[in-house]
Amino acid sequence: MKIAVHNGKFHADDVFACAIARMIYPSCDIIRTRDEIELSAVDMRIDVGGKNNPETNDFDHHMKGGAGERTNGVPYAACGLMWKHFGKQIAANDFVWNYVDQKLIQTIDALDCGVVSQEARKIYSAADVFDSFNSTWNEEETDEKFFSIIDFAGLVIKNEIARAKSVLAAEEIVRDAVKEYTGKKYLVLPVFCPWQKIVSEETDFLYVIFPDKNNPSYRVRAVPVEDESFEVKKKFPEKWSGLRDAELASMCGVPDALFCHPALFIAGALTLEGAVAMADKAAMA
Repeated sequence: MKIAVHNGKFHADDVFACAIARMIYPSCDIIRTRDEIELSAVDMRIDVGGKNNPETNDFDHHMKGGAGERTNGVPYAACGLMWKHFGKQIAANDFVWNYVDQKLIQTIDALDCGVVSQEARKIYSAADVFDSFNSTWNEEETDEKFFSIIDFAGLVIKNEIARAKSVLAAEEIVRDAVKEYTGKKYLVLPVFCPWQKIVSEETDFLYVIFPDKNNPSYRVRAVPVEDESFEVKKKFPEKWSGLRDAELASMCGVPDALFCHPALFIAGALTLEGAVAMADKAAMA
């Protein structure tokens, strides 16, 4: 079994979706790509490919209209789609399957889709992760699990230290760019770096443009109303939702437009000029 998942920045959604795949297919080979030729050659596509069809082993939610939602309103991301289709093979019964979906899977889906509903208001935290290693009431208590996660906890601390240092380096880049683009509706960054806090709280920019780290193209991101908020100052036009390539280019009038997320918070174009044109058109819409 050969499985493809998108390359670039990973999220809990695609990581857990692949974990589910490995629980079903322990010897599967997972590759990270967006290349159409490579995607067509694999046996399963997770969080990439633009289709949701279990019969063809496609589990993506990035198309217009998404991939449906639960009865409580929480939409499905790739993790939830995988759990919906394969979870009962792993959980063995409906109660366990539903318990895991409610406590873990749907919180991952809600965050990935930019929706924090009343039903998914509890975020699965670091404390929950480590608590899951504790023995249950009907298991014998041992020290094995405790010692197995100490190195992992240390790695988390080291990762966060490195992240904090990177935030300081990014602040200088962002502030220099802000000076250059003051008065415009969009900000262009020379590289991708953390920008949300400064731009959302200290400026009036509606969109931020930056190079895609993994592809020769540019991303256009709607600025959140405040740092870490899912609400943005101005979404992309509704008619762009979920469109890609030629269909999107025709709709928005930008020849090299690549995609617009169904949730209307991020889009992309092949060139910087195209990304700027998309930001301008969205700002005037």
